[in-house]
Amino acid sequence: MDSKMSGEVLMNAGEGGVVHVTLRHTGRLNAMSRPMWRQLRAVFEDVQRRTDARCVVIAGEGGAFCAGGDISEYPGFRFDAAALRDFHENDVWGGLQAMLDCDVPIVAHITGACMGAGVEIASCCDIRVAGSGARFGAPIAKLGFPMAPREAQLVAGAVGDVTARQMLLEAATFSAPDMLARGFLSRVVADDMVATEALGSAQRIAALAPGAGGGMGVNGSAYAPARIAWVDSFFEFLADSFRPILGALLGASLIITFMALMSSLGVIGNWADPRTTLPPGWAFINLMWNSVFYFLPLMVAYNASKKIGADPWVGTAIMGMLLLPGFSGLASSDVAYKLNLFGSEVPTIDIFGVPLLIRDYGSQVFPPLLMAAVLGLVYKGLKKIIPENIQLIFVPFLSMLIMKIGRAHV
Repeated sequence: MDSKMSGEVLMNAGEGGVVHVTLRHTGRLNAMSRPMWRQLRAVFEDVQRRTDARCVVIAGEGGAFCAGGDISEYPGFRFDAAALRDFHENDVWGGLQAMLDCDVPIVAHITGACMGAGVEIASCCDIRVAGSGARFGAPIAKLGFPMAPREAQLVAGAVGDVTARQMLLEAATFSAPDMLARGFLSRVVADDMVATEALGSAQRIAALAPGAGGGMGVNGSAYAPARIAWVDSFFEFLADSFRPILGALLGASLIITFMALMSSLGVIGNWADPRTTLPPGWAFINLMWNSVFYFLPLMVAYNASKKIGADPWVGTAIMGMLLLPGFSGLASSDVAYKLNLFGSEVPTIDIFGVPLLIRDYGSQVFPPLLMAAVLGLVYKGLKKIIPENIQLIFVPFLSMLIMKIGRAHV
């Protein structure tokens, strides 16, 4: 897509360790498009890796910082729940999280409009310098949409709860002096002096010892409420791993309830006893709920891998190997032996000299969650070191190889 149409986020390494990041979306007051959010993430991940970066100055091109989100894109995903979730969790939060995770101090150079997405981006910065003519707000309520919860929490942590409520509920906008008085801005100067003041601040920071302000930046403990705590992220990971399959789980539960009712009425025998032989029709119905819970690890593996940023089909394939009859059948091979693990005898075989525990993973949920967490790290690590033009082939291949070999060590 033409960058003039979709906008772009530019990075330029200046002198003295100061990195300049520019939001550019000509004709739209630098409104953030989906490609721009992805570029923002890539830029700050790059900054994090740079050893020469001492401070970042982020600004908007022209006379505006950022007028919000690019609403021309909204009809394409705003009314589709899955697409909307992908937009906020992967595109928007991916960019904001990259800024929050960046250990390099960030100075915001704010002029003109700083609305919605602009306030979110500014909230991720350590120092905020604004021109006297800048305006701030998040009038998303005028569009009939709420701000995503994590984004709202981020903004509230930076601007204050009262100001955030006014912005989000009343669609109120504020001047730079107002935001200075409310503690959001570090200082306000004449519009034509913002660039000089922001750069001066960045140069002063860059001249000091790296990490001298540890714990005091947006990424430090002093501003922990403005970020999502790891506990919140963990429970969100769990929720998003199970939310898409709730329908299947509820459907299977109703079938179980129906089978229990039929058994209590004497229509069928004790269906829960594996020694009971059910008529073919009832056996078929019994398989309906059994299939959901037996293949639950695959469903969880897909959702968890997708949430963590890895290829969900790779995660599913890795977990699928553990459900194959051939895998459980290894326990009965001539070379299998018993290994005492926490007081239990677990069938074990040696794979190229490495002990491999043979277990029944059907209906298990924690193994796929742990697998996805590790896969996410492996997958992202491989994407950083493998050239983009061959990632499609080698990232999945090496991920599966590493994960399955790693499984043999567990």
